[in-house]
Amino acid sequence: MWWPDPSALDDLTVEDAEHGWDLSAPDGTECADWLGYWSQDEEHHKFFEQEFVKILIEHAERTLEQHGENQVQSDRQDDHREQAEENSAGSVS
Repeated sequence: MWWPDPSALDDLTVEDAEHGWDLSAPDGTECADWLGYWSQDEEHHKFFEQEFVKILIEHAERTLEQHGENQVQSDRQDDHREQAEENSAGSVS
């Protein structure tokens, strides 16, 4: 997959949208050209979407592993699960 120079990503704007994320960049920038290339048709867009999400997940997993957060996250999930069970006792679902 073609990625722009890392410094070009400084021009990238990511906005949360109902369908996921909207990515944009100012016209005339390398980042805008990159987004334009991957938006040229449905086939390119679909491939980009899959690869972009895959890269984000891989980055998040690497970051968590490097900082030992996997164990901390697991513990927090257990705490929230126990709290949710306590809070839902006697409720109808």
